[in-house]
Amino acid sequence: MKIESRTSGDDKELSIKILRQAVPKMTALDIAVTPVNYAVWYEYCLGTNPLLKLEIDKLLSSGTSFTSSTNDRLFKEFLAEPGDAEKLCSVQSETQSLISGLINKIRQISQGTADFSDVLSSYSDQLQDNPTEATLAELIEGLGSELTQVMQKNKGMAASLSQMDKEVNELRNEMESLQNEVMTDPLTTLFNRRAFDHQMQQVFNGATEGDKSFSMMVVDIDFFKKVNDTYGHQTGDKVIAYVGRLLKKGVRSSDFVARYGGEEFVIILPDTDFNIAMTVAEGVRAVINEKKLSIGAENRQSLGRISVSVGVSSFCTDDSIDDCMARADEALYQAKSSGRNCVKGIEKQPSEVKPKDNRRAEPA
Repeated sequence: MKIESRTSGDDKELSIKILRQAVPKMTALDIAVTPVNYAVWYEYCLGTNPLLKLEIDKLLSSGTSFTSSTNDRLFKEFLAEPGDAEKLCSVQSETQSLISGLINKIRQISQGTADFSDVLSSYSDQLQDNPTEATLAELIEGLGSELTQVMQKNKGMAASLSQMDKEVNELRNEMESLQNEVMTDPLTTLFNRRAFDHQMQQVFNGATEGDKSFSMMVVDIDFFKKVNDTYGHQTGDKVIAYVGRLLKKGVRSSDFVARYGGEEFVIILPDTDFNIAMTVAEGVRAVINEKKLSIGAENRQSLGRISVSVGVSSFCTDDSIDDCMARADEALYQAKSSGRNCVKGIEKQPSEVKPKDNRRAEPA
């Protein structure tokens, strides 16, 4: 079955109804609101996939816990086709569309107030034309009737606006939750590669369109395979999370830290020239390497010191995104080839010299 955006025209009300059913069910079962999980439970609440509904009902009656692997299996077995994973991001645009529809309803309701204003203007004009007693009586009766209608409409409008405000807030929270799930690495809680690609494009556009500069760092944990092979993948995951926390603490809040994949991280340093980026990278490397790690509550086993290799590059006026990243990757390779646990950088001289941006007052 193909996963498509379900919101179009008359489908919006149905989408709101299904969304209200799916998210509470997922919350009650402690299921993360990820695009994959949401697609499964949207389809279940929609009721058009009998095989999926039968399987979930069976799991519910048996008291089975809906783990990540269980939800992934349901998606792959009953929904997925090649290429569907990317299309799940349509859930976000769908939610935005629902919010837009609610806003339009609010505008329609508020039109009643504008209509009453027009009536008052008409009555005012008639009062300027020396009205007879009969006309005044008609105006008073009409005004009373209009006031009654407005009061009735306002009661209904207050209730409608209150309900819509609740719906908008619920949808906004759900959309933010989906956005965070799509853009976050679950192990480290840092941004993931998808988020990095998006942010890199934004920073690059700002640099090419203005006078801003930026640098980037590629960070790789040294001998990580040995950690996994010796102590197991659970320990390896803890090392990755540990390095991620130190990277986040070692830079400014305005810097962008992401897990690129495996044991590799990337950091974007806005408003930072090459020399300062090299200083920041060296500071981060030193902090990570200064502490000995150990595992086990009682029989503690030493992991020794964890080290990282870092590659640094900075934006040049004639760069593409690939150019900047390729230099950082080459610099990382040089750091690995130089014995690891060090920082290397490649500074390209632009064809048109651009003043360096030294707005980063202090290294992290």
